[in-house]
Amino acid sequence: MLALNYSLFAHHPKRIHFIGISGIGMSALALLCLHRGWWVQGSALFQNDSTEQLTAQGALVFLYHDTSHISHDVECVVYSSAISDDHPELQTARSRNIPTIHRSDLLRAFTSPLKTLAISGTHGKTTTTSLLGHILHTSHLDPLIISGGMMVRWNSPLYPGSGPFSVIEADESDQSHINFSNLFGAILTNIEPEHLSNYGNCEDNLRHSFRQFLNLATDFVSICRDVIDGSSPWIQNLSCPIAWYGTDPQSDFYAENIRTTATGMMFDCDTPLGPLDDVVLNLWGHHNVLNALGAISASLRIGLPAEDIRQGLASFSGVYRRLTLVGTKNGIPIIDDYAHHPTEIAAVLQALHRRGYTNILALCQPHRYTRLRDTMDAFVRCFDHAHHVGILPVYGAGEPPIEHCGSENLVKNIENLGKTVTLMPDVSTAETHVTALMDTGHYDVVVCMGAGDITHLAKKLAD
Repeated sequence: MLALNYSLFAHHPKRIHFIGISGIGMSALALLCLHRGWWVQGSALFQNDSTEQLTAQGALVFLYHDTSHISHDVECVVYSSAISDDHPELQTARSRNIPTIHRSDLLRAFTSPLKTLAISGTHGKTTTTSLLGHILHTSHLDPLIISGGMMVRWNSPLYPGSGPFSVIEADESDQSHINFSNLFGAILTNIEPEHLSNYGNCEDNLRHSFRQFLNLATDFVSICRDVIDGSSPWIQNLSCPIAWYGTDPQSDFYAENIRTTATGMMFDCDTPLGPLDDVVLNLWGHHNVLNALGAISASLRIGLPAEDIRQGLASFSGVYRRLTLVGTKNGIPIIDDYAHHPTEIAAVLQALHRRGYTNILALCQPHRYTRLRDTMDAFVRCFDHAHHVGILPVYGAGEPPIEHCGSENLVKNIENLGKTVTLMPDVSTAETHVTALMDTGHYDVVVCMGAGDITHLAKKLAD
């Protein structure tokens, strides 16, 4: 399949099967296929918002995996890096000479004819992608947008625009971010040592992959100066000049006078084309100011007027599970967030603290045993702005437990720092424990953080 003509492949509708269609990246591509008139079916292990949305739009979704799903009229099978080579559906497709294609190859097929703006990095890529796509949309460029989260405006990870641009989240977790033929522009939000098992457990390999990603750009590259050292050898002599953004005064796109408001953030931005003062962003957190700067740098580079950018930023309604207010309980706000890495957790809690919350009940579901093992020290210290921490069992995401790397160990280590912390039994029964804590009247906000099923706890509490 690597030698196929991607543009030709994407041009003709097909009967296509997605293995693991419930994942956010797979569901976005399945929705795009539906929009373009393809017959779409897929298998999943559970029902979620994505499967419900796909079913409502005409997809056939099987809530189990089975070789019978690969009928002889299936013309293509899509899989992700989460699907092993011995998966029965994948093996059946290959035994019948049905073309199989990786998710990133299908993404490449749909985006190769377009001027693609790709956003990658360890953190912030979903918000930056959605924000940049929204700016282009409100500027009447009608971009194709594929985000790694459910965009509030469209209640979907997809906006199937038909304009000349695509705005794409480029996933580095499995090296999909380098599987593009070329990019019009590339944005790099930050780098941390995540998903190293896919890079030979070598940080240099990870950095080299981001260099490959940036060198795919033909028109511009934007990089956050706050977190990436511009003197690093791996970033020298790229194919495009770097436009730096951040709060460092040496940045090309420089934010200053940053303020927290009742609804989000406000800041002034110096740019090579002149200042943007009193920029309004309806998202809380210093990290979202950086995400906005990445979107501003790309928007100006492709020639959008400053006023269009300002209006796009001000009207952006966010991405679900990114500091999302899901409701209240006894007048206490319940916040749901996807944060599952210590850096993200610290950023969320700092944003709530700067918003004015002083007694934060922070509930966290660690995601993957390997991540907890590799970042245990950072995990222990990322709850500084929380008044009380509740830790749920690790959401393994298919990983087996690792000795001394469970939630019990995390709780003990947090206790050793003198922080008030409680080990919660599980998501299904945690509501009773959390409600009892809330009934004490000590807390002014509750935030649920994690990439697993802790989102269900947030919704139950809000109900």
